[in-house]
Amino acid sequence: MSALLKVYDHIKAVNSKSPCIINMSYGETGYTTQHPLYEETYRDIVLALSALPNVVMVASAGNEPSVRQAPQTLKRGGTPIIDAPQIFGKDLDNFVLVGAATDTLENQFQVDTTYKNFVWARGKKITTVKPYDPRNAPDEFLGDWYQFGREGATSVATATVSGMLANYLSRSLGSKTAIKDAISLLKKNSVIRSRGGVPIISSGVTPSQWPSEDRKAVGYSYLASKTSRQCYLRWSVADEAYDCFP
Repeated sequence: MSALLKVYDHIKAVNSKSPCIINMSYGETGYTTQHPLYEETYRDIVLALSALPNVVMVASAGNEPSVRQAPQTLKRGGTPIIDAPQIFGKDLDNFVLVGAATDTLENQFQVDTTYKNFVWARGKKITTVKPYDPRNAPDEFLGDWYQFGREGATSVATATVSGMLANYLSRSLGSKTAIKDAISLLKKNSVIRSRGGVPIISSGVTPSQWPSEDRKAVGYSYLASKTSRQCYLRWSVADEAYDCFP
């Protein structure tokens, strides 16, 4: 809570005219056991940040057990989202809650799509920047600085979403609706890429626009679709699973 107060003061003092993304890859589980004024104060801080026109908050949904359902029926699954600051952002225009998807693009942890802005990003088997550590298995590192994460969580997915929002914001920095437009694009370009999966954020650049060597590197071969969607077979998947884009 103290950190959020410092962020608020910093934005007001030196960053009031630039878009600001507040990445919150954490959740405070014990705030309800504190003094009654603690919850009220926490809520007031989140609402004060949301009142700043140049701010978007991005928070992780949480890593408690969930249920895996078809995306069209997936609303609330498993453990309810009750941590702070997440619980205060359900109806806020500039608050994005992030769920994590597995490497097969299914929901992995807590989820609540009744939030005004809820999106998914990959949260498993993520390559991250980390110095070599001899305590880790050798196959977990790619070179000296990049670690291949076997597991992941909503904190990782949240950082990915913040990065994508920064990408969108950079396209219209001078616009008065830059924050609103970036969140809209984030949701619009979230697509279900595989059978039984959940909508995953994307840059809006489909594989048909990638260099052919990049498509090959990730295992995509183009599959002509009879619909308006572009579908790609994944070469490495024996049952011919496919990813589709608008």
